[in-house]
Amino acid sequence: MSNEVLADVSFPLFQDLYGSYVQMDDRFETVHIWSKELAIKNKGRCTPMLISKKKFDQEKQHSWNN
Repeated sequence: MSNEVLADVSFPLFQDLYGSYVQMDDRFETVHIWSKELAIKNKGRCTPMLISKKKFDQEKQHSWNN
């Protein structure tokens, strides 16, 4: 994806969280490792919240996080 396209996005990418464990404020509070690709796919619908690896590993046990 080119920088030109990224300059045109109208939602936050939360670039400071790239590579971090996050939990989304969606219906299932899903967990992810935040990335540019995920930020683009998310389109600003949900806000990622930084979490610990321990919490990430615990949450990955739920079926909706697999």
